[in-house]
Amino acid sequence: MSNKTISDYKDAVLELGASVEELGALRIRTAGMEVVDHSALAKLETIRQSLAPLARMHNMFGEERACAVFDWKILNGLLPECVPADVERVKKELRFKTGRKVDRAVFHTSGRLSTVEIKDACDQRAVVAGIGQALLYASLAEKEYPSHHIVPVLAVLGLPDPDVARACKRGGVEYVALGDVQFMTLMSKVAHFIAYDGRP
Repeated sequence: MSNKTISDYKDAVLELGASVEELGALRIRTAGMEVVDHSALAKLETIRQSLAPLARMHNMFGEERACAVFDWKILNGLLPECVPADVERVKKELRFKTGRKVDRAVFHTSGRLSTVEIKDACDQRAVVAGIGQALLYASLAEKEYPSHHIVPVLAVLGLPDPDVARACKRGGVEYVALGDVQFMTLMSKVAHFIAYDGRP
């Protein structure tokens, strides 16, 4: 699992900003020329893809913005060890045969399946309900994916909440705090500027 923290990634975002400025200057210099540095443009596209989920987050609210932060973190290896880095694929809104849907199903190469219910800390009732939802979806996944090791996860956009952490531990649910909302919103604005060259 990556040892990067959100503060480490803040430094990386600033470095990426410098890279994008350099690439923007490169595009200006090569405008109208037959020779274009395709490797530089490919690097820019890689940067944009890595930042895209977070870049969209600042225009979102509630569970939608929490999902955007989760997607950004898992894409860049920024989740804690309770969601291992050996991600094979991530399925959004995985629908079970009962019709119920879990926010994210993370399939791991080890055979593990993390069923992730995602909430925003601003809605405490939803966070509490999320603990039960995480357990329910893990139970449904056990029936439909019997060859996988199912691990229920509750990911909450907000600072760590000791009470929620204790409740999750009692229920056998892995708890992930996705970070302070204000800080993540600021990060989202920086990511948006970098990913879209300042365009609204």
